Amino acid sequence: MDRMDKETKMPKCVGIIMDGNRRWAKQQGLLVFKGHRAGAEKLKEVLRWAKDASVMHVICYAFSTENWNRSNEEVSGLMGLLAEFLEKELDTFYTEGGVLHCVGDMSRLAENF
Repeated sequence: MDRMDKETKMPKCVGIIMDGNRRWAKQQGLLVFKGHRAGAEKLKEVLRWAKDASVMHVICYAFSTENWNRSNEEVSGLMGLLAEFLEKELDTFYTEGGVLHCVGDMSRLAENF
């Protein structure tokens, strides 16, 4: 399987690890949640760039099992942000031809959705 589009030299698949949002917020003198929100907004921007560049697949690693060990307030904020993101963006995402696959242990997410 080719990993690059031979004509455009663009990758067919891009992987993103959502990391550093808390550090970024702290460096900016902002609350941690503001960093997570900025990361979500940047992800929307990156997905648009990928679509415009004809990247076929974007894999996003957004929440590890270690993240459950953060404060209840932060985990609750992240789950709320995820729910908000999906509620506001998913219909448009699907309308534009996007496909969402979730992998991993979803059992704890079910408690929040």
